[in-house]
Amino acid sequence: MKRALFSLLALAFCLSACTPAASPTPESEAASVAEETTETAQEETNAAQTAFPVGSLRGNGHLNETDSAWYRIGSEGMADGTIRAHLLKLDYATAREEVLYTWEEPVLQVGGVIVQGGTVCVVVDQVLYRIPVDGGEPETLPLAEFFPAVAADEYSAYNFSFVTEENTYRGKRLDLTTGQITDLDLPALTWEIWPVGEDRFLLSRLHTEVPLPDRGNESEAFAAILQNAVCEYDWYDPATGELEKILEEPYYGAEQPDGTKRMHRFLGLRDGRLYFSWTASGEDGALLDAGAESCTLQGQDWQPLAGLTQVSEWNGALYQPDGQLRWIVGNGDTDAQVFDLETGTFHESVDLASARPDTFLADGRVLLQTGYEDAQGSYHITHALADEQDYLNGTAELIPVESEAAKTLF
Repeated sequence: MKRALFSLLALAFCLSACTPAASPTPESEAASVAEETTETAQEETNAAQTAFPVGSLRGNGHLNETDSAWYRIGSEGMADGTIRAHLLKLDYATAREEVLYTWEEPVLQVGGVIVQGGTVCVVVDQVLYRIPVDGGEPETLPLAEFFPAVAADEYSAYNFSFVTEENTYRGKRLDLTTGQITDLDLPALTWEIWPVGEDRFLLSRLHTEVPLPDRGNESEAFAAILQNAVCEYDWYDPATGELEKILEEPYYGAEQPDGTKRMHRFLGLRDGRLYFSWTASGEDGALLDAGAESCTLQGQDWQPLAGLTQVSEWNGALYQPDGQLRWIVGNGDTDAQVFDLETGTFHESVDLASARPDTFLADGRVLLQTGYEDAQGSYHITHALADEQDYLNGTAELIPVESEAAKTLF
């Protein structure tokens, strides 16, 4: 700011030397210019102070794990109707789950579990708890508002909630060290947003010729406007709000030379390429064909994914802990069909219903959720471990995870 003011005074001096003495610069004008320069410098300083670091962004489902353990919240219904919450730790080496921490007082709201370094972070009733990964007394930090996390990096947690009346997502960032909550500058009509292991999010947003009405009260008008809407995919920097466009297409797909429409849906990122599923439909909207393809991070060099078998649609994805896409999932006639991007192999009739993968382990196993519903209708989460290739081939021997609390929790 001193340098800017010095330059301004130097410039004023040079101008006065070339100007007749009878026409000096009024003091009020000089003061006004100096004040504007000071304000501009202060605005730049404030902008620099509000910027924050962004690390490797990962999504919900992989926020709660390390290389050796998986953490989750278990809820216990008490006799008086209140809920007691427990932080559980599942050790991969021993295939055993134990209670790591218990909130003795009844809780109303519990956010997602986030592992950051040697700490497990959990937001409970507007308080951030920082619990050591191996147990012990937590550090606590009151928050201004409840903050359920759907994404995180090495520094912070992110929440994105869809505002129905505005037809867009709004986002917030929670600093896991200071507890500061920052509103994110998301573009209007943000439709979807994905953390993919990069230091920026991938998002899709809509462009419409007229404002979108409330879909609940004006569903016909809403649907009519979408017929002419355009869907754009962008890289989004949460720290600056900057966008980098990748591609765009009509919301319901681009018309092909044969008259069909081809529509993309984002699946994930792997090895520096973005993967999209695609569907081709006729004039009546009936599905005619489906597949998947990939492009560079800039939306170039489109390549089909060879080896896929025709299914109704490739509409699912499972990710590694680092955010990389691992399995592409399609709907078969009976069970799910899976294409493994790491091995380039196709597997059909995979039972994802009774044993759903939660995460991939570094030793070639998968952690499977094998929960059950009791006679009272409560769902109890249980887990098992299995070799991932045996699981895909339907020959896996499941190793149940022993839990000291699974029968009492839901």
